[in-house]
Amino acid sequence: MFGKVSKVYLLIFVSSLCSQTTAPEISSITSTTDAGSYNLGSSINITLNFSKAVSLIDARLEIVLETGDTDRSIYIEAFATASLSASSTYIVQRGDETSQLSVKSITLSANGSSPSILDNQGNVMINFAPIANLENDQTFIIDGLAPDAPSGLIAV
Repeated sequence: MFGKVSKVYLLIFVSSLCSQTTAPEISSITSTTDAGSYNLGSSINITLNFSKAVSLIDARLEIVLETGDTDRSIYIEAFATASLSASSTYIVQRGDETSQLSVKSITLSANGSSPSILDNQGNVMINFAPIANLENDQTFIIDGLAPDAPSGLIAV
């Protein structure tokens, strides 16, 4: 019934339809900052990479970082131009301490009437769990503890 050429076109058509109805995902979390040890006041880039170009409409993303006893949040504000990635900056604060900085959670919070993150075909992202977390790519050691005051000093 179908020739070889027709089967190929049908396969391409079906494949194209599937990619147009697949919701975007967070494919990985990376950083443009070099891996290493960071102290109080240091800045570290955090980049979310998406499986498809997306826009963040009427909302912002909250990224909660595992930074020790107190988790820290950074934010990505709304952007209308579709992009394959979005970034924010974490600044090491007093008390932050971990041998491996990682993303604990990512949530969408509304700041408008139609909050969503969606691709060019209108597919809405519903799963905010990353396929690969920051520690899969790089190791960031965080030491935001203030040094102890010196003892045993004598003023002269």
